[in-house]
Amino acid sequence: ALDKLVVLADRAIIDFEINGNVSSFGYFGNAFFQLPVRCDFLPYFGAGLGGYHEWGSVHVPELDGTPFETNIRFNEDHSLAYQLIAGLSIISCYNIHMAIEYRFLDPITDSNKIHHHTIALTARSEF
Repeated sequence: ALDKLVVLADRAIIDFEINGNVSSFGYFGNAFFQLPVRCDFLPYFGAGLGGYHEWGSVHVPELDGTPFETNIRFNEDHSLAYQLIAGLSIISCYNIHMAIEYRFLDPITDSNKIHHHTIALTARSEF
């Protein structure tokens, strides 16, 4: 959910309230490397290549105290992106691992260059 936007323009800061949301769907092929350590927690790293789709809307009721009332909708396909992954497996049982994970996603073909940072609890299977 979006609730505030801060714009830095020509050394001025414009701060205003907004209402909105952004959703995304990604599809990636990932490769992982698990560090060979002997402990209950297993660190790992990974990288992936794929793409993602974003959609959402933003409503701006006012701009700098002045009624503005505008709605912005977007629907974008990003055809190529990569992601870098770092995680820590905290529970392992029958080749299934529960982990806490950080992912950095960067679109290759998007001129806006908006980076995505995600922290998640994940489940993955080894084969």
